[in-house]
Amino acid sequence: MARRLPAPLLPACLLAGLLALPGCMSGGTTAMPTAEPQGAPGTPQAAPAPAGSVHQPAQIPALESPAPASAPAPVPAPGTAAKLRPYWEDLRQRLARDGVSGPRVDALLATLGERTQSPMGRKMKQLYTSKFLPKPKPSEVPTYYKGVLTDANAQKCRDYLAANRSAFDRAQAAYGVPCEIAVSLLFVETRLGTVLGDVKENAFQTLASMAESRRFEDIPEWTARMPGCEAQRAWFDETMPKRADWAYNETRALVKYMLKSGLAPDRFPGSIYGAIGLCQFMPSNIETYGADGSDDGVIDLFDIRDATMSLSRYLARHGWKPGISRAQQHKCLMAYNHAAIYANTILALSDMVKGEPSPEKPAAKPAAKAAPARAKQPGQAGKPGQPGKPGKPKAGKAKLI
Repeated sequence: MARRLPAPLLPACLLAGLLALPGCMSGGTTAMPTAEPQGAPGTPQAAPAPAGSVHQPAQIPALESPAPASAPAPVPAPGTAAKLRPYWEDLRQRLARDGVSGPRVDALLATLGERTQSPMGRKMKQLYTSKFLPKPKPSEVPTYYKGVLTDANAQKCRDYLAANRSAFDRAQAAYGVPCEIAVSLLFVETRLGTVLGDVKENAFQTLASMAESRRFEDIPEWTARMPGCEAQRAWFDETMPKRADWAYNETRALVKYMLKSGLAPDRFPGSIYGAIGLCQFMPSNIETYGADGSDDGVIDLFDIRDATMSLSRYLARHGWKPGISRAQQHKCLMAYNHAAIYANTILALSDMVKGEPSPEKPAAKPAAKAAPARAKQPGQAGKPGQPGKPGKPKAGKAKLI
């Protein structure tokens, strides 16, 4: 865990800027938390990881026990800058021009591995497909995320809430967001901290790779999957630098956060576009919306106390207050992630945590009335409909229930 970060955190909303410049990754605004840049206006939203799947073990200290020491910040070695892979030198120089430089920054940059094409390639394929390829016939949009609204998941939320009661109670007292809403949001975002990353790269590697992927030639593995893309080079030349600039701003914010907190890059498993923590904030949102719920001087979104306080602060800053209507609650959750299915699922799961039944459970069907007996026709000894033929008794079958 880290030592202390004076400023608050930023949610994945900022992702919005990337996903839909004009638009947002997770929410459509420049300050929004999300499991990833999904749900932005005009961009399809990926469903959350299936319940029960685990990509990363949760690193959440028990609330009542002392927090483990923070991962040590990288220690600069002599000649660290010279060890940078050549394609990270441009990023180093851009950071320096923005006043972010020095041995500790070089040490962080030296942890970066090979640049990966996936973050930018995935984003451009999504945008390209939406803009240039034939669209499939619209199908009915589901109301809730599949597999989330189960009694078992509601019980997991209750158990998690009970185990971390003081963290949720403090956040509710500070910002008015009910504990059931907060725990349901954490379930939808990261399965209560058990699904912290969608990709093998950490958030620093993901964002830095995207920041340094500005040209069509930088993503050959992905352009090969985009039929006819060569004819749209002008669009790529215009669009990719915008996405890269968005990613650079997030990379810079993450570097500043690591310098302040002392947390190392390997502490940040992230989503496909770099959202981090139990509540999935984009790095640039940490300063604006993050909150230190543990009072240790550091905003650590992998600490349940800080994550709960931060997500509650975010919702409060977007209009949540005690006594607001269901429609207003829905609007606040849509600010966190611009997708109706997201807000619908969190509200429904929070109801279940309070003991209400799942809205997806089918209503009990009334018992069918017995059909009136049919009169036998003359000469009909057995089966109805076959006059004159005696009916054959059938072998008995077990009734399936």
